[in-house]
Amino acid sequence: APRAGEPAATLDEMLRAGLVREVRPGEEIWIGWEVWGLGWRVEDLDYELTLQRPAGGVFRRAGRALGLVRRAVPVSLGWSEPAPERPGPAFRSLGLTIPEELDDGEWVLRLRVETLGRATLMAEERLRVERPG
Repeated sequence: APRAGEPAATLDEMLRAGLVREVRPGEEIWIGWEVWGLGWRVEDLDYELTLQRPAGGVFRRAGRALGLVRRAVPVSLGWSEPAPERPGPAFRSLGLTIPEELDDGEWVLRLRVETLGRATLMAEERLRVERPG
């Protein structure tokens, strides 16, 4: 759930502040999420956050293959942290500055969470990068 402004203490607080769909290069947004079903055992969570162009249709893929459309390089961030010690929702948030070098247009912000012996969790939001003026 991307949003502008200060970090939130809970997912509900973040959602009440409103979601951001349009961003500007250099702008900081906050990403927030909850993970449930943990805390029953000691485990580590592996996170990967990517910001990349949508896959696109047949014409976009063909244009990239022929070198007619520039291939956008995705932005990626990965880290690990211990899972919560007690059962219940685990809220996390992260401030993300939109890179200056991103082209205007549609982008997909994708969060992937993995831990040993559990299904991979994935969430994504579409953002529109637009320079002022």
